[in-house]
Amino acid sequence: HLLQQMPPAPAASPSAMLVNGCVPVAGFPAGAQMQAAPFTAHQDAQQAAPQQETPSGAQEFVVGQQVEMKNDENAAWSTGFVTSVQPLTIAYVKDGMGIEWKLVRSQAMAQQEAMRKQQEALQRQQYAQQLALQQQEAIHQATIQQQAMQYSMQWSVHQQQQQQQAASQQAHFRQEPPQQLPPPPAEMSAADQGTDVVNHYGILDVSPSADEAAVKKAYRKLVLKWHPDKHPSDREQAEVKIRAINEAYEVLSNSTKRAAYNAQRDAIERLKEGARLPVDLEAQPRHDIPREFMLMPMGWPDRFVRYSGEVDYSGRQHAHCFVHSRADAKMDQGLAYFEPFFQACKLSLWWLPQVKNMCRIRAIEARTRSTRGEAAVAGRAGGMNLGFHLDVGSRVDSGVVLMDARKGEKDEHVNFVVQPSPWYSGAWRFEAASQPGWFLCFQPPTYLRMVAQAPKAVSHAACVLDFTLIDFALMYKFIDIKEILVALLQNVPEPGWITFDQLKCQPNVAEYFMKILQVPIWSDDDLQTYFHGHSDTWEVCTEPCAMVRFKKRTQ
Repeated sequence: HLLQQMPPAPAASPSAMLVNGCVPVAGFPAGAQMQAAPFTAHQDAQQAAPQQETPSGAQEFVVGQQVEMKNDENAAWSTGFVTSVQPLTIAYVKDGMGIEWKLVRSQAMAQQEAMRKQQEALQRQQYAQQLALQQQEAIHQATIQQQAMQYSMQWSVHQQQQQQQAASQQAHFRQEPPQQLPPPPAEMSAADQGTDVVNHYGILDVSPSADEAAVKKAYRKLVLKWHPDKHPSDREQAEVKIRAINEAYEVLSNSTKRAAYNAQRDAIERLKEGARLPVDLEAQPRHDIPREFMLMPMGWPDRFVRYSGEVDYSGRQHAHCFVHSRADAKMDQGLAYFEPFFQACKLSLWWLPQVKNMCRIRAIEARTRSTRGEAAVAGRAGGMNLGFHLDVGSRVDSGVVLMDARKGEKDEHVNFVVQPSPWYSGAWRFEAASQPGWFLCFQPPTYLRMVAQAPKAVSHAACVLDFTLIDFALMYKFIDIKEILVALLQNVPEPGWITFDQLKCQPNVAEYFMKILQVPIWSDDDLQTYFHGHSDTWEVCTEPCAMVRFKKRTQ
């Protein structure tokens, strides 16, 4: 560092400062001598000032202080001692001639300078390390991007191969012979006999407005009248009659089943009276149809559209669709069969933008290649869809089957246009989008197919074109009390008897009445009436108290 320029002082004669040619230095041992510097502070100030200004607060020098000096910024530092402050004179330890110095610094300043250089070196080292880490990270990211690109290309090739295989298999399916179906049903106009629904109110001999107590009273009366044990000479007719009575009571005592039944019955009665619904131009199927639903043919409140539970999602074979009741599917043997039956009824609509109200009917629980064996999700593309093959010339179809159709694939075999029924309030029809005039149809006893019908054709006993859509969330409302009781009593240890009081205390029974029927638990008389009405399943004993047990098949 340069010293601050000092005011000029009278020059001292070097000879006045020399003792025997040497400068005595205060504070040094006697006899210690150093060679004097042949210049003054005034001379140094005149030379150093133009080079660099001394920073403010610079250290003041004192006689005898050890300092470092050099004659040039690029020269090495030499050690010396202050012999005079004004003018500043430096003696330095060096053999030979003295040097002309320009820069002077104290030892403390030298230490600070050394520390500063050390810190700068450390910072340069840290920067170099950080730069190396950044370069390594950049290389790592580039490697990851390259691997991702390679994986993306491989996955794209894999998907393309799958699509080609699916297209080849789909082409193969379309060449298969059509399913053996009965002749297409005839078309009926509104003046003809429409479809009908079993009259549960007439069977129990109650009015449609009858409350729960009236229905229960009528049921008890008919059970006592038509119990098979009271008709030994015509037992078969009594059994048929008691089954109809039990079925009517099962529907009318369950609020959910009764509401679905009433909706169909009222619509059919209005049609029979000649009433016709006005064309609903404001119908909005996207908002009115539940997200997940079950498809029930009009006039058949115990039957649902189902698809095969053994769907081969590898794409090697089609799964046919049909209309089943639980008895048709042989899945009315107890609670263990309930959920599997209705899981194969679970449907949803995937809406398409090309045409208003155009959609695909998706089988939610059917596993496919596009879902990798997982169930489809309502509201998302993919999965198995209800599809069909039509021979328009011969007016023959191959029945409704499940087809795999992905998002973006234009497949005329799976696209429907949903429209409100022209005859039944709250019912819907599904028309082939590619072939107007072809409608989804239930042809009893179990066939689901496409038929050519006029847009205003009416459903009838041999051709049901109209369907009601039951929210799948209501599935458990269709559980029968018999299924709860069978699951509870069939495993009771021998002799298998359980009292009515014990039965009513069971959690499953209490929950069924509270959540499904939404009524108080039946009284002992109600239970006894029910068990007498189902004497083919239950055995009742009244002594010493009211008891029941499951009548096993061997009995």
